[in-house]
Amino acid sequence: MTLCGVRGVQQFLKHGTSPFFRYASFRLASTGAAMDFADTRVAYSSHTDKELRRSLLVLKLSSLDTFVDRSLQLMSLGETLLPARLYEKLMKQTFYGQFIAGETDAELLETAERFFAAGIRSIPQAAIEDELEEEELLAADIGDIPEKNLDRNVVLLEECLGIGEKVTECGGRNDHHNTKVAFKVSAVVHPKLLTHLSPAVAPSGQLPVATVAELSAMMERHAVNHGYIDAYTRALERLHRLMQKVEASRLTALFDAEYSYMQPAICALVLIMQSEYNKRQPVVYNTQQAYLKKAIDDNARNLDIAQRSGFQYAAKVVRGAYMDSERAFAQRLQRPDPIHETYQDTNASYDHVVNVLLERAALGEVGLMVACHNENSVNIAAGRMQELGVDRRAGSISFAQLMGLCDHITFRLGHEGYLAYKVVHYGSIRSTLPFLCRRAQENRAVAKGFRREQELISKELAARQTAKKSSSPK
Repeated sequence: MTLCGVRGVQQFLKHGTSPFFRYASFRLASTGAAMDFADTRVAYSSHTDKELRRSLLVLKLSSLDTFVDRSLQLMSLGETLLPARLYEKLMKQTFYGQFIAGETDAELLETAERFFAAGIRSIPQAAIEDELEEEELLAADIGDIPEKNLDRNVVLLEECLGIGEKVTECGGRNDHHNTKVAFKVSAVVHPKLLTHLSPAVAPSGQLPVATVAELSAMMERHAVNHGYIDAYTRALERLHRLMQKVEASRLTALFDAEYSYMQPAICALVLIMQSEYNKRQPVVYNTQQAYLKKAIDDNARNLDIAQRSGFQYAAKVVRGAYMDSERAFAQRLQRPDPIHETYQDTNASYDHVVNVLLERAALGEVGLMVACHNENSVNIAAGRMQELGVDRRAGSISFAQLMGLCDHITFRLGHEGYLAYKVVHYGSIRSTLPFLCRRAQENRAVAKGFRREQELISKELAARQTAKKSSSPK
């Protein structure tokens, strides 16, 4: 079995925190010509002074723990106390304007056109955040599942697909193959159902090495035995309804990873969708979370399941977005911490997972999206592509960052001819409040690392000010 195989990975994991493990990432980083992310003329050529000042303010606020801890209360208080127009203006000049493309199709498409002019594609995603308390999710009785809310979300996601079709026409092109939309499985499959199915399909916390048919049978048996087969059947119907529209529109669907207590079921359901729609090419993407200690093994298992089941695997690789919540949850239930102890080990895990998938993508066997806000990891992946002779715009390998973060990375990638994307969320100010607050909370661990981005923005603003002074009549 190769290094991609489960046994090989298990051997590799024994050295997971060793100097060799970290050296492997450094060695990859040194193989290709590194991109210069410090060139602010490329990074911010399409940004106004006002937008740069907003970015600077939002990034600084996001690095303050006191603000992040109280972000939802502060935004809700502002909505209550301030006149509606003043509150709307304040939000658009800060967090909403930084991370949300707008409320209407026209506003989102305007953003997409602007990105496309800089060589960047857009990934529309509705900012749907329907979260429950952990006590409710982990209750022994699954209780009633509000199907109407889930059906409503299907309609919202179908509208997102409609926007995705319009995005394909940005710049006068017809680029369905490279146009992607992003979803959360929990938007159409209730979190309680996902939480109850997860231990059934992954008793050890990880999916077994099996076929998709076997995984599907495990979840179905559990649903039958515990009296919620109807809810499970309707969940599959909603997923298939979405995916049939994705396939008919010739788009690509990216399914996000979520909390670890529901992630095994999410992963299994995405694999079921991949087995149906990835027979000829990657249409459905899973998400691998590299900050999990089991990330390398999970990736190997997913590749093995895809090979056994006869479909093309595809994945978006992220570091992970729920670190604080995951650690608090594990501590409360007296479970081992699932997250890597250090940021360096997370980086090494990330670079290894990307490299395994990248080598397979270079052979046309998988699809890979490097979803990353870390300059070194982006350079590692780009250098490896160069080594393997991968065409930057072939489509099998792409890069992505969130709108509002790390423009110096995305715009440089677009400038260099890579398939670079921004994940573009949309929705009303009220509906996106929970999403905006979670953005701040998710970024808490890395927000202080955005000092580099703040420095680059400050550098560009200073350069513009100097240019204005030199060009003004004396």
